[in-house]
Amino acid sequence: MFLYLSNLIKGKGILIVIEAFERILKKGYDSKLRIAGANADITYDDLRKIISEKGISDKVTLVGPVYEEDKLNEYRNCHSLLLPSDYDTFGLVLVEAMQFGVPCISTKMGAIPDVLGEGRGIVIQEINAIALATSMEWLINNPKERKQMTVASATDASFSLLPLTWKTIDWPRVRQVVRPESPTRPDGLPQDPSSGTLR
Repeated sequence: MFLYLSNLIKGKGILIVIEAFERILKKGYDSKLRIAGANADITYDDLRKIISEKGISDKVTLVGPVYEEDKLNEYRNCHSLLLPSDYDTFGLVLVEAMQFGVPCISTKMGAIPDVLGEGRGIVIQEINAIALATSMEWLINNPKERKQMTVASATDASFSLLPLTWKTIDWPRVRQVVRPESPTRPDGLPQDPSSGTLR
């Protein structure tokens, strides 16, 4: 299950997420998408209309704003976080997700490549639905490499404390990642990906 967790700001890529997810479904993948966050320059009414027009309402869950334990549960229950933003220069949500071993796909804005570097996630080079969908598909088809992105033991009880803030983020723990074996990520995706079962 893919997750978008941020305010519904166009610059954060929420519309790109929906378009990319539609592309994944059209390729035959039985995936799910959850969208969580507060209304901003895009509202949930806007999203309902867009999702309905695309015919994917049964695959997308519109959660609304989430806080504290509800927010952490979103991280626990997803397999990938999507933030195709041209708005963020760091993306604290990425670090929060990483504490739960969630692979992230984001952009080369600001310090995001440093946050997701060394196998911690995928940085798309162009901010559009095609680039995002390509990386989403790669994660689905490469479960071994996806697993290697996760933070070591990130889902144990020590990460259930609230709230996640700059002071409570365990930075050394975040850096404890298993580096991927494949040298082809994230720009040159494997030519013969293995099949996966993520949803």
